[in-house]
Amino acid sequence: MIKRFFSIDKVHQFLQNKFTANREILLVCILYTFLFGLVTHSFMALNSSFSHDSLPELFAVNEWKLKLGRVFAPIYIQVRGEITLPWLIVLLGLVYNSLSVFLLTKIFNIKSRCMIFFISGILTVNVSSIALISSFIHEFDSYMLSILLSILSVYLWKRYEKGYLYGAVSLGFSIGIYQAYISVAISLIVFYFLLELLEGKKVSSLFKRGVTSIVMFVFGGVLYYLALKVAFLLTGIPVRTGAYNSLDTIFHMSFVEILYTTVRAYVNMIRNIIFYKSIAPRLIMFALQIILFTFGAISFLQLLLRERVKTREKLLSCFLVLLLPLVMNIIFILTKGFVHDLMLFVHWFVYIFLIIICRMAVDREKHHDLKFFNLQPAVMMFTFLLLWINIVTGHSVYLKKDLEHKASISLLTRVLYQIEMQDNYVTGETPVVFVGEPTTLLPKQNKFSPLYEIEGNQKTFIITRWGKRWKTQSTFHYLLNNPILLVEEEQWNAMQKDSTIEKMPIYPEKGSIAFVGDVLVVKLGESLDN
Repeated sequence: MIKRFFSIDKVHQFLQNKFTANREILLVCILYTFLFGLVTHSFMALNSSFSHDSLPELFAVNEWKLKLGRVFAPIYIQVRGEITLPWLIVLLGLVYNSLSVFLLTKIFNIKSRCMIFFISGILTVNVSSIALISSFIHEFDSYMLSILLSILSVYLWKRYEKGYLYGAVSLGFSIGIYQAYISVAISLIVFYFLLELLEGKKVSSLFKRGVTSIVMFVFGGVLYYLALKVAFLLTGIPVRTGAYNSLDTIFHMSFVEILYTTVRAYVNMIRNIIFYKSIAPRLIMFALQIILFTFGAISFLQLLLRERVKTREKLLSCFLVLLLPLVMNIIFILTKGFVHDLMLFVHWFVYIFLIIICRMAVDREKHHDLKFFNLQPAVMMFTFLLLWINIVTGHSVYLKKDLEHKASISLLTRVLYQIEMQDNYVTGETPVVFVGEPTTLLPKQNKFSPLYEIEGNQKTFIITRWGKRWKTQSTFHYLLNNPILLVEEEQWNAMQKDSTIEKMPIYPEKGSIAFVGDVLVVKLGESLDN
């Protein structure tokens, strides 16, 4: 019975046929993605400059992911390996990116190698990927897998008659790895409908597609919810609620707060575009964005004003254009505005949408009734400039991280020597607490100043504020190979505000490392909050 419905030979033949039919496009996607990826990210792939959240996650902490509702992330990490291996993680991430680019070519019927080149670059070299690899490298491959599964759900929905059911499964897994990337699937579907309307399709002909897309998201959400319940039954670890990074934020918001956050979502999208984070001067980036979006608007109007696009379709097309920033910021609304660069990966898809619209506007074979301006060469040129700036930004961030890592380890090595010189201190037995942030490190390097806006790059010290005790312990255990014993979290937080410690001098002054009761206090700076 099993052999009748499932055969290894049949599966092999199916995959072989698919690969043969798509080999050329797939190889081009892999080539361009790895070209951009290796040119930009090789430095971090070949080094171990761990900092920020990648410090405590050198060895995977799966309990925290389960509390955040990322139920499938621990399973993936168990398969990949729990140790953060930079080269392997970047390699896997680029493989997933390559497949994502390939699926995008299928969704939007892209055959041009030039288009594939730019889509590969946009998906591989952007602010979110740079932030991920510089400070959250342990998450890079799993997040890229989440994006791939989100794109796969849209491909299955578009490709097969019952694809919305298959897509729901893929979407459920994507959400279970990282919830924020549901916005990728929503944005792609809205953009797909926009292109269909600009092609001259009637609203009525797209109605069924619209219903099936909604069904796919509902089923995907149900599958994810069931996975949460199963994970709780198996592990006993509850999902975090009513706090930072929790899933139920929107349920604690009033209707007015939701409306206000929706308006802020639009503002956030515009701000991220206008104040694009990069090493380049802000005025240059602003001008570049204005040029690209002006060309995109012109191309959209060219398509919109054609005779084949009827009035109702024109109005709906305009509505979808206005809706796109909102769906690309859906996670902003769901979290009441708590977002960072990792969660906003979908923002960079807007540049993919721009080059597709501009390409569509000069496609003479499909749109021979169109009076067009051929803006595509200019759009490609300015998009390449944007990618080049992203590459330089990536290298600058990675150099910044490496220099800060070396300086921080040098400082902590000297501090550790002073700790071990204290009378009555026993390594691994005497409890220690660190207070404040180092004043001996430069607060900001002027040449790197634009990069401090990127998530995970706000400080020059590798141990950042949130989860400081956890990160401090990881630094000493993993990077200094020292079994330091830190006080428990509650006592750690209380001692940050202790009046006796406030009067202590700051390292490296004499008396900056001293006993307060039976706890050895190391005062690194005046910043006494956790």
